[in-house]
Amino acid sequence: MFIRPAIFPGSHVAPVYLSAIAQNPAMTRIKRRGTELMRLRRGSATLDIGCGPGTDTINRARIVGPTGHVAGIDIDPVMVAAANRTAFHAGVRGWTHHQVANSAALPFWNASFDACYSERLIQHLPGPAAIATIGEAARVTKPGGWIVFVDTDWATLSIDSDPIDLSIERRICYWNLHRFANGYSGRELYRMFRERGIGNVSYELFDVPLRYGYILALLSAVGRTALAMGVITIIEWGRWRRSLSYRNRSRRFFAHLSMIAVAGQKL
Repeated sequence: MFIRPAIFPGSHVAPVYLSAIAQNPAMTRIKRRGTELMRLRRGSATLDIGCGPGTDTINRARIVGPTGHVAGIDIDPVMVAAANRTAFHAGVRGWTHHQVANSAALPFWNASFDACYSERLIQHLPGPAAIATIGEAARVTKPGGWIVFVDTDWATLSIDSDPIDLSIERRICYWNLHRFANGYSGRELYRMFRERGIGNVSYELFDVPLRYGYILALLSAVGRTALAMGVITIIEWGRWRRSLSYRNRSRRFFAHLSMIAVAGQKL
């Protein structure tokens, strides 16, 4: 029987983890394209919603320069402290500021920014908070400014497995999907932008290859919970893990998932 899991309790993500993920070539490409879609120029004011350790705000601070302004918000004070330290060491602290704030109630005036960006945040927010966050991004963006959100469709996670293990792979991937408040967030962004009255909405799809080590880290906690709930047996779990390990050693391991970038203009 296929059981729908309850949403897993959220866990703290270390700044060093997000900084490492940002170095993934696929993520680097996504971030570069997200910045292009914001249409930033010298002197622009821009906001990063869910800025994490400031990986993206620092790069954008170099684009807008000292005559511009870069703001970042995150609910996690550890992330905010790390972002402000990074901005200081990068020499952009004078026009780059990060603060603790709720994405569904941004502490900024209407039409404060030329562009807003958010990446991999909506997947962690339940429906009402996700919708409110997009609405807040539109509120604080100036007319004519651009709003860019990037998120993951965790239903697309796929791990190449032996035919005998495909059922296990599908059960584990389904269980992983529900670790998130909204594991379908990537596919929902286009509709949510439209529903919030954002204009000139477009989308782009990105495929993200995942290395063996990342998959192990991602699914280890999921596997333990799935075992405890009877979704898989210990025999199935062990056989699948050994199969993936063998594929990795023989350089045949492959896994991937899809991310979606949606851009729209404040009318």
